[in-house]
Amino acid sequence: METKKSFKEDFFNFFDDPNRTKLRDLLKNNLGEFNDLDFKQDYCSYSKIAKHILGIANTGDGALIFGVKQNNDGSLESIGLTKVEDKTVIGKSIQKYLPKNLRYEIVDFIYADSEYGKLVGKKFQVIFVNYEKEYIPFVAECDGEELAKNRIYVRSNVNTEEANYEQIQQIITERIRNGYSSSTELKLEEHFSQLKILYKQIEKGKYNVTYENDIWSSTVSKLMESINPMTVKSREFIPNLFYPSEEYDQFISKMIELKKKKIESILKR
Repeated sequence: METKKSFKEDFFNFFDDPNRTKLRDLLKNNLGEFNDLDFKQDYCSYSKIAKHILGIANTGDGALIFGVKQNNDGSLESIGLTKVEDKTVIGKSIQKYLPKNLRYEIVDFIYADSEYGKLVGKKFQVIFVNYEKEYIPFVAECDGEELAKNRIYVRSNVNTEEANYEQIQQIITERIRNGYSSSTELKLEEHFSQLKILYKQIEKGKYNVTYENDIWSSTVSKLMESINPMTVKSREFIPNLFYPSEEYDQFISKMIELKKKKIESILKR
């Protein structure tokens, strides 16, 4: 159990901060595939790669590591890739199968030398896939080899498979549990519009205007002020007795901050 725990720690350390040293440790101490970690000897069809990406994206943070062979006895061998594929070509080729909100990154790892001899002179590529609870479930955008349009895929028992009813319910429950509804994502301008509405919710009071001639009605007095501002004697701030309690202000302020963070997250994509 300690060895397995250590291996999983190696993976999460690698996922959080990928570098050649951490991949070396992961390959050296590997215990096989997991739902969040899939090894491939070489690149297969782009639709099959997209299928695995979809499966990981609907299950949790994970990665596909290319350049690792699975032997007949189940053991893994770091054989490396014959060549490192062009990341732009890979991205363009798999993108048509994937929803626009699914985030992944392709990283090259080349070992000209290494203290772990089995890696010397070998090349690997890794596709890191992010678990975006805000957008799950991710659905295939079009048909392909072993991939069907509008189907949901997950990782289960170290395989990528089409999700069953129970698994789909788990995905939806996870999304709702984390505060994300299934409604259509708002456009940026709609977020700004909502932010303006929130700002308008706080009106802390009003100014009471005193005039030199008190016999005027309020309507006439306001008219006089517009004609001759010098008739205004003083302005006194009077709190609105019907203004909501302080807790409401705090709530609106909190909502404003959350909305700002949402806008920032959209702009950073």
